[in-house]
Amino acid sequence: MRPAFFLFATLLALVGFAADAAVDTAATKNPVRQTKGQNVLPESVEGVPEAEYTKIRRALLMSYGNESISAARNRLNELKERTRFTKGRNESEDLRLDFEKARDAMVKATIDSVLKLDPSINKDSLVLTLNAIEEATKKRGQEATQRAREKEAADAAKHRPRGGDDVSGVIAH
Repeated sequence: MRPAFFLFATLLALVGFAADAAVDTAATKNPVRQTKGQNVLPESVEGVPEAEYTKIRRALLMSYGNESISAARNRLNELKERTRFTKGRNESEDLRLDFEKARDAMVKATIDSVLKLDPSINKDSLVLTLNAIEEATKKRGQEATQRAREKEAADAAKHRPRGGDDVSGVIAH
Protein backbone atom coordinates (compact mmCIF):
# COMPACT_ATOMS: atom_id res chain seq x y z
CA MET A 1 0.00 0.00 0.00
CA ARG A 2 2.85 2.36 0.74
CA PRO A 3 3.96 2.58 -2.92
CA ALA A 4 0.51 3.81 -3.94
CA PHE A 5 0.76 6.76 -1.58
CA PHE A 6 4.26 7.57 -2.70
CA LEU A 7 3.18 7.36 -6.31
CA PHE A 8 0.27 9.70 -5.74
CA ALA A 9 2.65 12.23 -4.21
CA THR A 10 5.01 11.80 -7.13
CA LEU A 11 2.13 12.30 -9.52
CA LEU A 12 1.30 15.67 -8.08
CA ALA A 13 4.94 16.70 -8.27
CA LEU A 14 5.04 15.65 -11.91
CA VAL A 15 1.88 17.62 -12.66
CA GLY A 16 3.89 20.72 -11.84
CA PHE A 17 6.57 19.69 -14.30
CA ALA A 18 3.87 19.17 -16.91
CA ALA A 19 2.54 22.66 -16.23
CA ASP A 20 6.03 24.11 -16.71
CA ALA A 21 6.44 22.12 -19.93
CA ALA A 22 3.08 23.38 -21.21
CA VAL A 23 4.11 27.01 -20.56
CA ASP A 24 7.45 26.48 -22.28
CA THR A 25 5.79 24.83 -25.27
CA ALA A 26 3.36 27.69 -25.72
CA ALA A 27 6.17 30.23 -25.55
CA THR A 28 8.56 28.55 -27.97
CA LYS A 29 6.05 27.03 -30.41
CA ASN A 30 8.66 24.40 -31.29
CA PRO A 31 8.03 20.68 -31.04
CA VAL A 32 9.17 19.46 -27.65
CA ARG A 33 10.96 16.20 -27.10
CA GLN A 34 9.16 13.71 -24.84
CA THR A 35 10.39 14.14 -21.26
CA LYS A 36 9.56 12.55 -17.93
CA GLY A 37 7.29 15.43 -16.87
CA GLN A 38 5.00 15.14 -19.86
CA ASN A 39 1.97 12.88 -20.19
CA VAL A 40 1.49 12.60 -16.44
CA LEU A 41 -2.22 13.01 -16.98
CA PRO A 42 -3.94 10.31 -19.01
CA GLU A 43 -5.20 11.23 -22.48
CA SER A 44 -8.75 10.45 -21.38
CA VAL A 45 -10.61 8.97 -18.43
CA GLU A 46 -13.37 6.41 -18.82
CA GLY A 47 -16.68 7.85 -17.67
CA VAL A 48 -15.56 11.49 -17.95
CA PRO A 49 -16.71 13.49 -21.01
CA GLU A 50 -13.87 15.03 -23.02
CA ALA A 51 -15.01 18.63 -22.39
CA GLU A 52 -15.21 17.98 -18.64
CA TYR A 53 -11.80 16.30 -18.66
CA THR A 54 -10.29 19.29 -20.43
CA LYS A 55 -11.62 21.59 -17.69
CA ILE A 56 -10.30 19.24 -15.01
CA ARG A 57 -6.83 19.08 -16.55
CA ARG A 58 -6.66 22.87 -16.78
CA ALA A 59 -7.85 23.28 -13.17
CA LEU A 60 -5.38 20.66 -11.90
CA LEU A 61 -2.50 22.46 -13.58
CA MET A 62 -3.66 25.83 -12.27
CA SER A 63 -4.10 24.56 -8.71
CA TYR A 64 -0.66 22.95 -8.47
CA GLY A 65 0.86 25.83 -6.49
CA ASN A 66 -2.06 26.11 -4.06
CA GLU A 67 -0.88 26.50 -0.47
CA SER A 68 -2.88 23.60 0.95
CA ILE A 69 -1.77 21.29 -1.85
CA SER A 70 1.86 22.31 -1.33
CA ALA A 71 1.58 21.63 2.40
CA ALA A 72 0.05 18.19 1.73
CA ARG A 73 2.74 17.45 -0.88
CA ASN A 74 5.46 18.43 1.62
CA ARG A 75 3.92 16.14 4.24
CA LEU A 76 3.96 13.23 1.78
CA ASN A 77 7.59 13.98 0.94
CA GLU A 78 8.48 13.97 4.65
CA LEU A 79 6.79 10.61 5.06
CA LYS A 80 8.61 9.27 2.02
CA GLU A 81 11.91 10.25 3.65
CA ARG A 82 10.87 8.48 6.84
CA THR A 83 10.40 5.22 4.93
CA ARG A 84 14.15 5.02 4.46
CA PHE A 85 14.69 4.76 8.21
CA THR A 86 11.68 2.67 9.19
CA LYS A 87 12.42 -0.55 11.03
CA GLY A 88 9.99 -2.95 12.54
CA ARG A 89 6.41 -3.89 11.93
CA ASN A 90 4.81 -1.41 14.33
CA GLU A 91 6.72 1.52 12.93
CA SER A 92 5.84 0.45 9.38
CA GLU A 93 2.16 0.19 10.28
CA ASP A 94 2.21 3.65 11.88
CA LEU A 95 3.88 5.05 8.80
CA ARG A 96 1.28 3.41 6.55
CA LEU A 97 -1.51 5.03 8.56
CA ASP A 98 0.28 8.38 8.34
CA PHE A 99 0.53 7.94 4.56
CA GLU A 100 -3.19 7.24 4.36
CA LYS A 101 -4.01 10.38 6.32
CA ALA A 102 -1.60 12.46 4.24
CA ARG A 103 -3.00 11.05 1.01
CA ASP A 104 -6.54 11.82 2.13
CA ALA A 105 -5.47 15.37 2.99
CA MET A 106 -3.84 15.72 -0.43
CA VAL A 107 -6.94 14.46 -2.22
CA LYS A 108 -9.21 16.75 -0.19
CA ALA A 109 -6.97 19.76 -0.82
CA THR A 110 -6.85 18.97 -4.54
CA ILE A 111 -10.61 18.56 -4.82
CA ASP A 112 -11.27 21.74 -2.84
CA SER A 113 -8.78 23.73 -4.87
CA VAL A 114 -10.04 22.50 -8.25
CA LEU A 115 -13.67 23.08 -7.35
CA LYS A 116 -12.82 26.56 -6.06
CA LEU A 117 -11.06 27.38 -9.34
CA ASP A 118 -13.88 26.04 -11.50
CA PRO A 119 -17.17 25.35 -9.70
CA SER A 120 -18.69 23.98 -12.93
CA ILE A 121 -16.56 20.84 -12.65
CA ASN A 122 -18.48 17.73 -11.60
CA LYS A 123 -17.00 16.34 -8.37
CA ASP A 124 -17.60 12.73 -9.47
CA SER A 125 -15.69 13.35 -12.71
CA LEU A 126 -12.86 14.90 -10.73
CA VAL A 127 -12.69 11.89 -8.39
CA LEU A 128 -12.67 9.51 -11.39
CA THR A 129 -9.84 11.55 -12.91
CA LEU A 130 -7.80 11.53 -9.70
CA ASN A 131 -8.27 7.76 -9.41
CA ALA A 132 -7.16 7.30 -13.04
CA ILE A 133 -4.10 9.46 -12.44
CA GLU A 134 -3.19 7.47 -9.33
CA GLU A 135 -3.60 4.16 -11.20
CA ALA A 136 -1.49 5.39 -14.13
CA THR A 137 1.21 6.59 -11.76
CA LYS A 138 1.13 3.31 -9.86
CA LYS A 139 1.48 1.39 -13.13
CA ARG A 140 4.44 3.52 -14.22
CA GLY A 141 6.07 2.94 -10.83
CA GLN A 142 5.60 -0.81 -11.12
CA GLU A 143 7.07 -0.79 -14.62
CA ALA A 144 10.06 1.24 -13.43
CA THR A 145 10.58 -1.18 -10.53
CA GLN A 146 10.42 -4.13 -12.92
CA ARG A 147 12.96 -2.49 -15.26
CA ALA A 148 15.27 -1.83 -12.29
CA ARG A 149 15.01 -5.48 -11.18
CA GLU A 150 15.77 -6.70 -14.70
CA LYS A 151 18.77 -4.39 -14.94
CA GLU A 152 19.99 -5.52 -11.53
CA ALA A 153 19.65 -9.17 -12.57
CA ALA A 154 21.53 -8.48 -15.83
CA ASP A 155 24.33 -6.72 -13.93
CA ALA A 156 24.55 -9.59 -11.45
CA ALA A 157 24.75 -12.06 -14.34
CA LYS A 158 27.64 -10.08 -15.88
CA HIS A 159 29.66 -10.25 -12.69
CA ARG A 160 28.93 -13.89 -11.95
CA PRO A 161 31.78 -16.25 -12.94
CA ARG A 162 31.02 -18.50 -15.90
CA GLY A 163 31.16 -22.29 -15.96
CA GLY A 164 34.91 -23.07 -16.17
CA ASP A 165 36.17 -19.84 -14.66
CA ASP A 166 35.59 -20.72 -11.01
CA VAL A 167 38.99 -21.22 -9.40
CA SER A 168 37.88 -21.19 -5.79
CA GLY A 169 38.25 -24.99 -5.51
CA VAL A 170 41.80 -25.10 -6.89
CA ILE A 171 44.50 -25.69 -4.29
CA ALA A 172 47.98 -24.49 -5.12
CA HIS A 173 50.78 -26.96 -4.45
